[in-house]
Amino acid sequence: MALDIVLVAGILLSVLLHLLLRRRLESIRGFPLPPGPAGIPILGSLPQIGPMPHASLANLAVRYGPIMYLKMGTGGVVVASSASAARSFLKGLDLKFANRPFAISRKDVTYDCQNFVFANYGPRWKLLRKLFNLHFLGSKALADWAPIRRNEIGRVLRSMLESSRNSRPVAVSEALVCANANIIGQVMLSRRVFESQGEESNQFKDAITELLTWSGKFNIGDFVPAIAWMDLQGVQRHMRQLHFKIDALITALLTEHEATTHERKGRPDVVDLVMANRVDADGVSLSDVNIKAFISDMFIAGTDTSSVIIEWALAEMLRNPTILQRAQDEMDELVDDIQVLDMEEKFGLVLPKKVSLKAIVSPRLVGSAYM
Repeated sequence: MALDIVLVAGILLSVLLHLLLRRRLESIRGFPLPPGPAGIPILGSLPQIGPMPHASLANLAVRYGPIMYLKMGTGGVVVASSASAARSFLKGLDLKFANRPFAISRKDVTYDCQNFVFANYGPRWKLLRKLFNLHFLGSKALADWAPIRRNEIGRVLRSMLESSRNSRPVAVSEALVCANANIIGQVMLSRRVFESQGEESNQFKDAITELLTWSGKFNIGDFVPAIAWMDLQGVQRHMRQLHFKIDALITALLTEHEATTHERKGRPDVVDLVMANRVDADGVSLSDVNIKAFISDMFIAGTDTSSVIIEWALAEMLRNPTILQRAQDEMDELVDDIQVLDMEEKFGLVLPKKVSLKAIVSPRLVGSAYM
């Protein structure tokens, strides 16, 4: 009984101190905060967000305006809900809001925020971006690596054709993830990651998909850091286990890459180029962890996202038989069974020249993509 009284008294005292400190901090701030819901102690406005944050925030914006302030756990969040407000943050105040908040659940998968995606804006991040744009996404780099992309696309199409001729089902997502991983592996490390689609590549796909799924889960420890060590929902534990799987693959690839350096003289890959330019003129350098995390980013972002986009496009074509038939008719008019297509690449999209497929594969997402 006495223990219960002490516990209740401790909780009430903590709440009282929280309210007093919050009021004190608000009184000494130089500028008033944007309007927003008051929230409750410790949790703030988290209970008001619910399972559909975008809908809840839109409803709150109707009441509090296009810029509002919410306490999310023990931290503060400013939400911009109109185009003009978002433009002010993303364009006029971009550098002030460039850094992403630290989330304990992502500590392992981001190599403690040493990767390209979650590193703080600064000299090291700018060096990473410079090397990434120059050797991976620049126009010259895209042209240099075009044969690799064409070769892997050809492998996928031949595999699908063989499956069709033998009346076997085609798991499109698995085939695309395998192909994308092999493209990134050859561009980054001069080797295909998987010899063919199978159990190993499917396990890699499952790990990436699960990692991204867990990354989007709500984790109370990210909003109330004082209890993050408890890992109440097991998010950090799952993320760490998935990170170990992906990290083991990247470690093995890097070990082999280092052992075969002599074989690539005159034919450097992206990792070779990054390693050769890891120190800039101002003395800013990239560590081995930065480079490893950079490779991890490329595999995670480059495999799942690309395959999902293509899956969406295929699904929408199947849902619209008229457009699908139109695309097939255009292909039939251009090429017969033995003619080789004259291919032209635009931002990774392979299209036959003089075909109006660009009008079908339009750069937009249909409404169902947001459902």
